[in-house]
Amino acid sequence: MTFANLATRREPMTELRKTLTQIFVWLEQNYPHYASQLQPGLSRKKIESLVKPLPFKLSKEIHELYQWKNGTPNPISTAYLAPGYRFLPLKEAIRAYYDSQDCYDPSFFSQFWFPIFEEGINNIFTVGSKQQEDRSIILDFSGEDGLAEIHHSSLEKMILVTKNCFEVGAYYFKPEKYNEEYLDILYVDRTKLTQVVRKYDPVIIENVLEKLEQALNSCSYAKFCEVAFGARRFREPKITEMLIKMSLLSPSDTEDLDSLKGIRLFAISLLGDIGGRRAFATLSLLKEDTDSDIQQAAQYALSRLEISY
Repeated sequence: MTFANLATRREPMTELRKTLTQIFVWLEQNYPHYASQLQPGLSRKKIESLVKPLPFKLSKEIHELYQWKNGTPNPISTAYLAPGYRFLPLKEAIRAYYDSQDCYDPSFFSQFWFPIFEEGINNIFTVGSKQQEDRSIILDFSGEDGLAEIHHSSLEKMILVTKNCFEVGAYYFKPEKYNEEYLDILYVDRTKLTQVVRKYDPVIIENVLEKLEQALNSCSYAKFCEVAFGARRFREPKITEMLIKMSLLSPSDTEDLDSLKGIRLFAISLLGDIGGRRAFATLSLLKEDTDSDIQQAAQYALSRLEISY
């Protein structure tokens, strides 16, 4: 069954609301337990009242999201709109916003970042503004590293990608045992995800490639760390080629040997995640590297490699 056959229930609807509605109907028909975990949406008046104290304006599409549904209250809920992340109820999102402002250094953590999806210490943020905008950039934030990368160019693009990922099987459910019962956990086929993002929000992959090239040209470990989290999402041949070049860097490329080794080790790790058969020859070569740490990293990466891709 495709989303194209699902009728919308209200008119008029924005494209965002249509897509959200299609996702919910699909969940109702295929995974009703998870659809039921999404709380009813809030009124426009209620949303405006709750967000009024914030030191910025949330975009219109975030207001529309919470008019559609008010998140999932269960901390272990699997009613995801993004794999691994829980859709936060608005009150909880506001509390999480103030907690994060107290927790992180303002030198790298913006007061305009507002959490809408959560996975442990990681978040997907929308970016607020002084004046209300129609749309806002969506960021992926790693709480462990304190790094944020562009996740999608807008919420509308993110939800459109989610809908199409469900439709083509890029996002799929798989039963796993949890506390003596089985839950259907949402997984990602990175190859199919890459194809969907290429079609509906291509600027995200182009942004990753641009930042990887900057890190490669400067041999900067710090710049590489800034983009590595985003690069791991995709099985994109151009990303793999860039990572292969990084894994083969030598002392002739930079005087900063610590940065050099950090880049090589991180690139090798990512190749194990997303490199596929394109990375096999390089990782096999690196098993014979003169550096024992590189040898071990290559061996481990090879053990995780999916050569079917």
